[in-house]
Amino acid sequence: MGLMEAAHWFSWFLVLAVLNLASAALVALLAPLLVSIDDVSLFARTSPGVLWLLWFFASCGHTALACFLAAATPARYLEHVSALLAVLVVGFTFVMSSLNLCKQPEDVSQV
Repeated sequence: MGLMEAAHWFSWFLVLAVLNLASAALVALLAPLLVSIDDVSLFARTSPGVLWLLWFFASCGHTALACFLAAATPARYLEHVSALLAVLVVGFTFVMSSLNLCKQPEDVSQV
């Protein structure tokens, strides 16, 4: 007798959902502090509720992809697939950060 596979994946789902909730709450709470430290217009113009929601859903998507890859990839290729996924995420982050989304908006009140 062993652990049912559904119970195994459901327990991982619960653990990862709690971690996603905690990280989203941390981001929503710390984003206003980041604005006061450094004038980042991306966070200054976004409500903490929206930040929480987007961060939570993005985290859930990433963890679902990780669970899918862990279940679908043979064990001998798991390290290679994990490394490829990490390179893609870091590459995507680099490309998005190079777009300079935190540029200060021009003052439209003078128009």
